[in-house]
Amino acid sequence: MNKGKAYVFIDTNFWLIPYKYKIDIFSELERILLRKYEIIISNSIVRELENIQKNLKKKGEDRIAAKIGIELIKRKKVKKVGIDIFQKIFEKNDGRDVDSLILKISEILTKKGYDFIVCTNDKKLRKKLIEKNEKIKIIGMKEKNKLDFI
Repeated sequence: MNKGKAYVFIDTNFWLIPYKYKIDIFSELERILLRKYEIIISNSIVRELENIQKNLKKKGEDRIAAKIGIELIKRKKVKKVGIDIFQKIFEKNDGRDVDSLILKISEILTKKGYDFIVCTNDKKLRKKLIEKNEKIKIIGMKEKNKLDFI
């Protein structure tokens, strides 16, 4: 990992935005960040999107949005973290609680001086992130038509 660039962790709900709200999250990140960054996710995010896509109890719109989110991850070659310094966290977590995983990773990276940004619309997760880590930066959807820092 390189301390000269930002690491952007995109939560599951953010991958639904391109379809549901017609927002190009990649263009928006370029507009907001204005510097080098790398998008990272965990395999748990992909599993959550796959579960949404297959869950017949979910609205059709959510299932389509999840499918498009998975396609974007593949097309944009988003880096899936899990084989480097976070391996033990991912193994211990085993995808059971993505929010706890995000909290732990943000804590570790910001303590080590990395510029770590979490993209999420989950208000509970945002609150926990801010309470646990005052240095954390969070990007969320604003006015249902753009992304910005929260």
